[in-house]
Amino acid sequence: MTAPRPGIAERLSQMIRLPTVSAELGERGLEPFESFVALIAEQYPLLHESLALERHTEFGLLFRWMGTGAGDPLVLMAHYDVVPVDESDEWTHPPFAGVIADGVVHGRGALDDKGPLIVVLEAVENLLAAGFTPARDVYLSLGGNEETFGDAAEEIARVLRERGITPWLVVDEGGAVVDAPLPFVPGRAAMIGVGEKGVMTVRLSARGDGGHASAPPTLTAVRRIARAVDRLGPRTFRPRASKAIGRMLTQLAAQTPGPARHLLRLLGSAPLLTGQVFAALGGEPAALVRTTVAATMQSGGTAANVLPSAASAIRASHPCPT
Repeated sequence: MTAPRPGIAERLSQMIRLPTVSAELGERGLEPFESFVALIAEQYPLLHESLALERHTEFGLLFRWMGTGAGDPLVLMAHYDVVPVDESDEWTHPPFAGVIADGVVHGRGALDDKGPLIVVLEAVENLLAAGFTPARDVYLSLGGNEETFGDAAEEIARVLRERGITPWLVVDEGGAVVDAPLPFVPGRAAMIGVGEKGVMTVRLSARGDGGHASAPPTLTAVRRIARAVDRLGPRTFRPRASKAIGRMLTQLAAQTPGPARHLLRLLGSAPLLTGQVFAALGGEPAALVRTTVAATMQSGGTAANVLPSAASAIRASHPCPT
């Protein structure tokens, strides 16, 4: 007798247990990634039997589900690599244990992006089991080096373009179903991202006189870097609310009771005011209306009592989508 197929939570747990950390490829090697590819073949047999699979680079998986019509295809995207774990972070459960507790699957990648990936695979597997055939071709584009800006997705896009394929619609990871999307908006909302930020990484370097820390000059290399990092802050770029933000606020106003409804309607129709308000809220609201700048890595110095002759900092900038 064939063993019963585990539930979706157990399948996601199995995925999380594979440490597909693309930034640590040198230490971990390809084994976790190849194991992940083998795992989804085991978990989703109908999908692998019915869809044609192509490998592009070492990390790109392109499945084609042939439809009955000749229209432009739908492309569903996701990635199965995850970011590294900071050992100083406090985890309720080990990041790669895939613990299922209190109705929640815990672990690195549960939200970004193995959770959304498994939803795509589940949908296709269940539709195949029901005998469904799409009206147009459907491509599943899965990448294993998204977090390191790898070329898997770029190569898949190049191949489709080379074949003269222009997608009808591309759906990738975006927002989530959240509680209270804004402080005074009740209920849950499915946040759909209609734009995507890019990223620009800049290294700032400074040099100065070395020596003993007991007699420092007025402007050391570290202070030069600190001053530059301080100048490149949240206010570097002016806020601007897009039309999509205005439409979102108008939709949320319809489900918001009391005076807050009128405030949301006002913000939805006044983009300049919305930009200022969201920027003042900080965090994710601010990131919706302005290009963000953040220092992520700093270096300089080898001893507590010695002035370094050079210091550097790396800043990541995510431009606001147009």
